[in-house]
Amino acid sequence: EDVLGRTALHGHTRGDDIYEAVMQMLRDREIDLKHVVSIATDGAPCMTGRERGLVAHLRAHHPHSIAYQCIIHQMVLCASLEEKYSEIMTTVMRRDIF
Repeated sequence: EDVLGRTALHGHTRGDDIYEAVMQMLRDREIDLKHVVSIATDGAPCMTGRERGLVAHLRAHHPHSIAYQCIIHQMVLCASLEEKYSEIMTTVMRRDIF
C-alpha cells in the first residue's frame, strides 16, 4: 500500500479533472494502469460518480479495480448516524485488533 503522489488541481475538481491528474502522475512515473488494483476515496461524487467520477474513468480502462471509501470518512459518517454505532466504530478502530 503506497501513496502514488499528490498534485494541486487548479480551477475545477470534477471527476474528469481528477482522472487526468491521476493519469498524468501514472505517466510521469511510468506506471501502467493495469498495476493499480484499488483506490480509496472520500465518497464525493467527483470521485465515485457512476458516469464521470474518477472511479468510473478508471474502471473503463481497468474494470476489475476496487474502490474503497476511506475508513476515516466511514467513521465520521457512522458517528453522525446514531450513538449505537459508536461502539462498532470503537471496536473497528482499536489498534490492538490489527
